[in-house]
Amino acid sequence: EISACLVGSEMCIRDRSTGVNHIMSQPDLSAAGLFRSDPKLKDVNFAGWNKLASEDILAKTKKNLEAKSHLCTIVGTKQEALEAIKKAIPKGASVMNAGSTTLGEIGFTDYLKTQTDWKNLHTVILAEKDPAKQAELRRQSVTAEYFLSSVTAISEDGDITVCCLTGSRSGAFAYAAGKLILVVGANKIVPTYEDAVKRTYDYCLPVESARVRIVFKVPASSVNHFVAIRGPNPWGAPGRIHVIIVKEALGF
Repeated sequence: EISACLVGSEMCIRDRSTGVNHIMSQPDLSAAGLFRSDPKLKDVNFAGWNKLASEDILAKTKKNLEAKSHLCTIVGTKQEALEAIKKAIPKGASVMNAGSTTLGEIGFTDYLKTQTDWKNLHTVILAEKDPAKQAELRRQSVTAEYFLSSVTAISEDGDITVCCLTGSRSGAFAYAAGKLILVVGANKIVPTYEDAVKRTYDYCLPVESARVRIVFKVPASSVNHFVAIRGPNPWGAPGRIHVIIVKEALGF
């Protein structure tokens, strides 16, 4: 009989019949780790797209996000970002998150698996074993009361960009989700909307492609769905989107 568990960043496989443990290293799926392991990223400008925004730029971005009726919280660390999320979501709310390196890096992905105050829609989806019914639950999950994700970029003018392959992330952004909580590293702040689009295609896409080559054994990802939020819904309630900017480099 075989059992498995994580020990730090390594997978421990234990053969119970012999009592022997086998340690298997997990691939480093951080941006830095992917740049080290994937030669196809050699021409991608890692340093150029990962400069941390200055205090002045963060203040400008916050002001412009708020001018577009979004909430914006600036925190110093990953741990503070997780605490901000805990405070923002009320007990009993339905919660769904897109797959996100950033949310994993701040500890939210693991936290969601263990807490019981919210209705975790991931749990509901995975409990359904019928493929057609599970697909329908996934479609409905973008209408969660609180949907969490990161983004590809935010401009200093307060433009938000995001993309995905399947639509399971982007579908929540424009209208479907009750509230959006977006966790964004200071490395994702760029000067203009045009830079946000460029970061999406020139940086995020190739790095995500490196990730899926490892995880899903496919050649590359694709920007099949792209959403830009450049202003508020004039008939919507202010504060639907809550951007939490972290003064660290996070995600892709």
